[in-house]
Amino acid sequence: MFVSFCSKWKANESSVTCLLALPGGENLLSAHHKITLWCIASKFIIKTFYGHATEVTRLSLVRSGTSYCVSAARDDRYISVWPLVIKNKEKHCVAQLISNDPCVNLSVMGDELTNIGIVTRTGVLQIFRHHLNGKRTRPLKPDLTLQMATSGGKGSSSEPLPIVGTHLCDPTTAIVAYGQSGLFRFEKIVSGSI
Repeated sequence: MFVSFCSKWKANESSVTCLLALPGGENLLSAHHKITLWCIASKFIIKTFYGHATEVTRLSLVRSGTSYCVSAARDDRYISVWPLVIKNKEKHCVAQLISNDPCVNLSVMGDELTNIGIVTRTGVLQIFRHHLNGKRTRPLKPDLTLQMATSGGKGSSSEPLPIVGTHLCDPTTAIVAYGQSGLFRFEKIVSGSI
C-alpha cells in the first residue's frame, strides 16, 4: 500500500482527538479541548472555538445557508453548535443541546430546520430540531427520544436493546443500528416527528 502526505504541520501542544475536512478542500477543523479552523494551504489558524472541558470526540458539519459545525466531547452531556462564518468573531457556541447521557454517536441533517441525532452511552437515540439563526442562551432539550427493546413474550417483560449508531436520512427518517456486539440489527425508523 502506498501512502503519501499532502501536507504536515504541528497543530498545537495537545494531541488532536478529532478532524473534519470542510467541503472544497481549503479548510480543516482539528480538535482537542478547543476546536481550530485552519487554512490548509497556509497552515494558518483562521478561528479558534472554546467551550469543551474534555476531548472532542465527534465533529459534524451542518449545511444550512450559513455553515455550522456540531461537536460532542468525551463524558460531556452538552453538544455544541459553532458558526463557521469567518467574518463572525464569535469564539463560543451559538447553541447547546443537553442530553441525559454523554454522546457516543452523532448524525446531522441540515436544511431550513436542522435535525441533530445523538446516540447516548446508555443506547438511547435523541433527536433535536432547531433553526440555526443566531445565538441561543438556554440549552435545547431533545424533541424525540427513542429506545429499542425486545418484544417480550408471554409472562416475560421486554428488555432494552442498546442503539449503537444512527444516520439521519431526511427530516422524517433515521436508520439505527442496535443490539449487542456481534449481533447488530439495522432498522429504518419513519416518523413525522423525527
